[in-house]
Amino acid sequence: MTKIGIMTVGSRGDVQPYIALGKGLKAAGYEVRLAAPSIFEDFARTHELDFFPLSINPKEIMEGKEARFWIESERNLIGYLRMFQMFTQNILTDLHIELWQAAQGCDAVIYTPFALAGHAVAQKLGIPRFVSGLQPLGRTTEFPNILLPTWLNLGARFNYNSYLVAEQVVWQPIRGQVNRNIARDLEMPPVGFRGPFEVIYAEQTPVLYGYSPLISPAPKDWPSWHHVTGFWHLDPSQSWQPEPELLEFLDKGPPPVYIGFGSMPNRKPRESAQIALKALKRAGQRGILLSGWGGIEQSDLPDDVLMVDSVPHSWLFPRMAAVVHHGGAGTVGAGLRAGVPSIVVPHFADQPFWSERVYEQGVGPKPIPRWRLNVGNFAKAIRTAIEDENIRSRAKAMGEQLRNEDGIGNAIRVIRETIST
Repeated sequence: MTKIGIMTVGSRGDVQPYIALGKGLKAAGYEVRLAAPSIFEDFARTHELDFFPLSINPKEIMEGKEARFWIESERNLIGYLRMFQMFTQNILTDLHIELWQAAQGCDAVIYTPFALAGHAVAQKLGIPRFVSGLQPLGRTTEFPNILLPTWLNLGARFNYNSYLVAEQVVWQPIRGQVNRNIARDLEMPPVGFRGPFEVIYAEQTPVLYGYSPLISPAPKDWPSWHHVTGFWHLDPSQSWQPEPELLEFLDKGPPPVYIGFGSMPNRKPRESAQIALKALKRAGQRGILLSGWGGIEQSDLPDDVLMVDSVPHSWLFPRMAAVVHHGGAGTVGAGLRAGVPSIVVPHFADQPFWSERVYEQGVGPKPIPRWRLNVGNFAKAIRTAIEDENIRSRAKAMGEQLRNEDGIGNAIRVIRETIST
């Protein structure tokens, strides 16, 4: 039986879609091994996947001061790049040897950008490899690199060159460390000056994108080996049950507004929580807050607001009047699939890109960057999302389309065709 290794590094939003893909591959008759941070082992095994634990702890990294400064430096390019280098150096310390160990016995490898060492591992083993992303990565003339401001579209040449520049911005700070690691752990020659992205293009390594063409169509100038498959949706495990308190809260009144920013660190969590509570009150809406608001307890909240720990988005979001989130790719997909309006408060990286896509599709109000969030504009966005019939109808229609999309099946077809050739 063909065994496929999936390698991903990051927060839950970076891991959950690959658990979904792994389950789909397993149901299609493949053996699957997921290599991911060890804190997700129970999550993966709940979905009956073979798991290889990576020593990196994304929770500790994201809660550290370097990650907080990184996220808060999005308008300071030099600071952003400096923090990115520190962040990636933490990730890369032992990653090559761990991914080498995880790949033993695999017949093919799927790896994500932060697990880029998976490419070298697959080269060493001489097995097929796939790059995978939850956001557009390929060079195109249609829009600039997603790490740039969404409004900075200065034409085809600028857009294409922005990818070449971004590749080097990512590669050069870690080039020395990566080449030392692959020499030490894999006994392989160094990657060239232009980096692994150039290798991917030269080899035409297949790229799998786990998002929907309905929200971001594949650019017309992408090569045929780039595949936008659709979102990789994960249903809750059969053992999961909602807490009685949550069911009681939902039954007591009209659908509430969900507010949660995932793994995004916050220097002033209590202040942010107060903004959210006041905005809900001004908009006249009930709310559900995701836990992690800096010491805020349920006893501090009004009766029409409930705080919850992790609840599967696929179960919770369809029961909401609207969802407020940071714009991570997985959360965007879950919100759109639920068929309810999305209010996006982007923090950094690809989140502004997704927030603009949500707005352009008419399934949510204009996004509010994190540093501009206040009670007034937050309350206005909530009212708009709930009261604007056009937004609500477009969100409902988008949800119906996405629920009929087979992103996992499309990805599996690409994988099967590639491995069999």
